[in-house]
Amino acid sequence: MKWMHILQRISVVILMGGIALWLNTTTVQAADQSMNYQVKANLPSSQNNQSVTYFDLRLAPNQEETISITVQNKDNQAHIFNISSNTAVTNQNGVVDYSQSKKKADETAPANIASLITGDKKVTVPAHSSKDAIFKIKMPAKKFHCTLLGGFNIVREGQPTVKKQKNRVTLRNQFAYVIGLKVTESDAIIAPNLKLNHIKAGLVNYRTAITANLQNTKAVMIRGLKVDAVVTKLGSDQVLHRTVKSDIAMAPNSNFEYAINWDNEALKPGK
Repeated sequence: MKWMHILQRISVVILMGGIALWLNTTTVQAADQSMNYQVKANLPSSQNNQSVTYFDLRLAPNQEETISITVQNKDNQAHIFNISSNTAVTNQNGVVDYSQSKKKADETAPANIASLITGDKKVTVPAHSSKDAIFKIKMPAKKFHCTLLGGFNIVREGQPTVKKQKNRVTLRNQFAYVIGLKVTESDAIIAPNLKLNHIKAGLVNYRTAITANLQNTKAVMIRGLKVDAVVTKLGSDQVLHRTVKSDIAMAPNSNFEYAINWDNEALKPGK
């Protein structure tokens, strides 16, 4: 297709800011009754940083560790809570996401943290009671000098789905808690490396766009990225479309599709 010539003239400039680990226990406070529960990470002796409320574990090769999360049900009836342990990924908005349980792990990752975890996937908590969900982490035999990043996503079964309309698209929101999980074996500092992979045309949120796949190939979290993507005609400096985004964060060993807005215009053939 002739429009593929346009894609060859995409210029992507990446300005990298701070390199840091950025984790929080996500606490969602909602006005409705669907969030009548709370969760808490019970920090083990292997906790590296006692001042945070997420799991920040320092483990050794082949080590097994047991951790737990307390789920408190404040409602007048019993509820079932689904808990998934997920590897951190970067979503299409350039935000680190701990809630995606089905996304394939990046091929550059030294280990998939979700595959190292076994334990409760569901807990039933009586009314006005608390219960611990128990998990075991089994470290790989091979030592690594990097950061494994993931999280536990806790959702109450049967909660109402909140519908919102945005740009004529119906969004279905479900409230959840996320507790972050960081695992390291040393204090080694890893230099980041960003890679531009494939570029393609398609739809993003039902609107035409060009997407450039950006990949963080190292096991270190990056934030403060600024991406300036420009599309020009082949052999010309005339700018067809441009998208600039700042404050992008990327999970370790992750990739995402950076969307270049096409103003919902048709992708016409030509050079």
